[in-house]
Amino acid sequence: MNLKNSTAIAVLLLGTLSFFNLFGFDKAIISILIGVVYLKESVGDDNRYKYLVYSGIGLGIISILILTVIFFSKSPKF
Repeated sequence: MNLKNSTAIAVLLLGTLSFFNLFGFDKAIISILIGVVYLKESVGDDNRYKYLVYSGIGLGIISILILTVIFFSKSPKF
């Protein structure tokens, strides 16, 4: 397994951890950033691990959206 494949698996793992641990805002941001860098570096490659990266980025985005909804619904009313 080379470094690119390991990076793809790490992005999926971080995205999954941020999704199931609802206070994983930092993990979601890291997953999205590393995933975008991975996709930019492998533009011309025919790599089957890209779908893992897409899943990790998607889970990170969903986690951030859920945290945003929870934050604004639980904020105090003035």
